Amino acid sequence: MPDKLLLHVPYFRRLSDYVGLWAIEQRAGAWLWRLVNELDDAHFHQQSPKPISALEKISVGGGKNVAVVLITGTLMKSVPSFTSGSSSVQLRRDIRKAANDPDVSAILLAIDSPGGTVAGTDDLAKEVQAAAKKKPVFAQIEDLGASAAYWIASQADKVFANSPTALVGSIGTLLGIYDVSQAAEKEGIRALVFATGRLKGAGFPGTEVTEEQERYFQKLVDETQKTFDSAVRRGRQLTATQLQEVRTGEVFPAEEATRLRLIDGIQSMDATIEQLSRLSRSTNQRTPTRRGEAPMTFDTWLAEKGFDADALTPKQQASLLEVFELSSASGGRETKEQEADRLKKFREELAAETERVHQIRSLCATNGYPQYNGEPLDAVAIREGWDTNRVELEILRRSRPASPAIISRSHERDCTAEALLGAVLLRGGLQLDHPAYQSSAAMAMNIPSWLRQPINADQRQRAMEMAHRFSDLSLIDLCRECVRLDGKDVPHNRNDLIKAAFSGGTLTSIFTNSANLQLLATYSEAPDTTQGWTRETEVPDFKLNTRARLAKGPDLALLPRGGEADHASRSDAGETYSIARYARQFQVDEQDIIDDSLNALADLPREFGLAAARLRPDLVYSILLANPTLSATGQALFSSSQPESQSNVSTSAALAAATLRTAVERMMILQENGVNLNLRPTHILVPPSLRHLAFELTNSSQIFLAGSTDVERGNLNALQADGILPVSDARLQNGVTDPRDGTVRAGSSTTWFLASAMAHTIEVAYRRGTGRSPEIRSGLLDKGRFGMWFDVVLDIGAQVMDWRGFHRATA
Repeated sequence: MPDKLLLHVPYFRRLSDYVGLWAIEQRAGAWLWRLVNELDDAHFHQQSPKPISALEKISVGGGKNVAVVLITGTLMKSVPSFTSGSSSVQLRRDIRKAANDPDVSAILLAIDSPGGTVAGTDDLAKEVQAAAKKKPVFAQIEDLGASAAYWIASQADKVFANSPTALVGSIGTLLGIYDVSQAAEKEGIRALVFATGRLKGAGFPGTEVTEEQERYFQKLVDETQKTFDSAVRRGRQLTATQLQEVRTGEVFPAEEATRLRLIDGIQSMDATIEQLSRLSRSTNQRTPTRRGEAPMTFDTWLAEKGFDADALTPKQQASLLEVFELSSASGGRETKEQEADRLKKFREELAAETERVHQIRSLCATNGYPQYNGEPLDAVAIREGWDTNRVELEILRRSRPASPAIISRSHERDCTAEALLGAVLLRGGLQLDHPAYQSSAAMAMNIPSWLRQPINADQRQRAMEMAHRFSDLSLIDLCRECVRLDGKDVPHNRNDLIKAAFSGGTLTSIFTNSANLQLLATYSEAPDTTQGWTRETEVPDFKLNTRARLAKGPDLALLPRGGEADHASRSDAGETYSIARYARQFQVDEQDIIDDSLNALADLPREFGLAAARLRPDLVYSILLANPTLSATGQALFSSSQPESQSNVSTSAALAAATLRTAVERMMILQENGVNLNLRPTHILVPPSLRHLAFELTNSSQIFLAGSTDVERGNLNALQADGILPVSDARLQNGVTDPRDGTVRAGSSTTWFLASAMAHTIEVAYRRGTGRSPEIRSGLLDKGRFGMWFDVVLDIGAQVMDWRGFHRATA
């Protein structure tokens, strides 16, 4: 008979794994897809390591163990190729093995994961369900349990988080489709798909994504989400209303997740293991027995006392377990009389509960089993502890004839802080559904949660509707409403009113959030020509960072039978740099309020957003034009005397087909320690004067040769096959002022560069926790002035990592 535990785990890297439906936290998904887009083809197709078991055992005494299954990183069926993660198939093997191991009395799922692919998650969730039928299963979320990872956790008997800062939830499914048809049309490309069925081939690169196809893809997401919702609702015993509140796609801090019933509490992993161990040991504890009698387990004790274990709720079982432990030999803290008294009281409570359940079911059956918020009324009443009076009242309400809906409004209810913030944004010309509000930067900026909700969420729709109603308020009126929301008496004097508004919390919160949102929207929309050929990272502080790069070593040598492999020497080459803080300040005072001027809250954050967006390319192109000396080689970034007598410069090389072919060749034949690197240039960086020529050389499908001596060559433009992307930036022609020291770096209208994203080029670093974006800090003005100051800060740094990823050509 084949081994029932055997599940085949794929361990070859498969690019197709990254295509399809995902249940993953948004920021982690965006980061992963960026890695996929920047993948190194040659490196990708290498064989990845086989998945290994993530199963550990912790002894709890009595020959029993708690099995700990580690669920970390991105979840996929095979081991993720670009990042650390877990194989859902391997996890199924581990959980099944633990469930069938007689030495394992309980299972703990230790989770620290943003989620992963939908494929494989439902099977893994069902494996957890099956294991929970055999022995206790708890889940411990260590800092992050989102999307597919929470899907898995919700199937455990209990779910805990390690800290109030832990993030839980992100209940949602997504599918990304690129519509590049317009870009293809501009490049003269027409994508043709020959298929059967009108939806076959939907989403093929270069074709237009039609409305019908959009509905088709949305249906896939919606249908998949139903499985996710059903699993969470069943696992966490949520009502339809409770589920609707948490299925927004957002993650919740652990305390809020506890309130929303997504988890059962906050405690350390040690505490969870101890609780699970205690539950496990209870099955092995023995009550006092006469010599020669078999030891009594908790299940045996229940049967002896006349209880049906399957008919008891978890809460009832926990109460009886306490009685069992107090009277057991190991505890010895309760006499037989005390045990009898406890059991008598429990039986009375159980009888009352049984009678309550019977009366509720009878009432509902008599009245045709009414519904309550999409659920059977009797199920809700039993679960939430209603008495029969409450049930009769709800039945009576549902028996009344429906009356026309009445929509009541009041100024105090409608004029909320959310509505006023939306009104200020509308006055400043900002859209309330800007896509930047869903980004990781928005979360880092603490953008109000209602703006980060899905566009159709009730809270967001109501706030947006009210924002339009109050968008004509003057700033004086805004101050008056903010004072009211602060719970203060509204002064009649205008100066006193402004002073009271700035001294409260509502107006300062609205102004700060408005400035942040203006900044974020502008920053996210600004073009950045350094994307794609530079690399990004995050650092914890402003200290000096060393970026070591492992130098390429010798190839593998033939190993004779019975021989020993030669030792290879290693050398680390790297560069050092640190990030710095860049900032500017502006103010909003009582004069702006009196003049009803929103310029300071609209124009200035936009200008600072553009300035922040310019900072990264200023740093990167300053490095490129400065031609700095690298610590690893002692040579300039661009030099004809690079290690191993190599060069990454071309002179007398005005941009043309011949000089471009030569530069491509020189980059591809570069070596390190005798190892052929085969670096393929991915981008050509040119000043605006060469922009159109670069596009012609890299994108034209044909070449035209003058004269008659070259007729034997074809008319195919081989440079197009290299897929080099043209990048044009005015800094390369006009020069740029280096933000680090104010030095002006001269540009050129004829110099051009090649860059390879396959190599280490320039690394751009942001301070960790900032969302890789600027932020606005604020405070109140002092010294007799009423108003606020704002400063815009961006913590960023850049450094070139290696010369081999670049080639410079001068005319």
